[in-house]
Amino acid sequence: MYYMDSEIFKKQIQKLNNSKPVISTGMEYDGLYALNNKSAEKYIRENLRGNYLNNDTGELIKITRKVLRKLLDTMQRTWLT
Repeated sequence: MYYMDSEIFKKQIQKLNNSKPVISTGMEYDGLYALNNKSAEKYIRENLRGNYLNNDTGELIKITRKVLRKLLDTMQRTWLT
């Protein structure tokens, strides 16, 4: 069992009693983390270019602007069907 020093416990309770209430509307992050076609496309354009190493084969994978364009075109065709 865990036993807490009574002085520490009293200080923690006092700190909680003196703290301000947290009021949440549930809308604080609305629109910031939307997962939709547009946000997925934006993430791909901004974050996936570069070189990656396939750990299984040792092959170097280069993701260029041209490759991303093909990927996004394929994704858009898939999303539309």
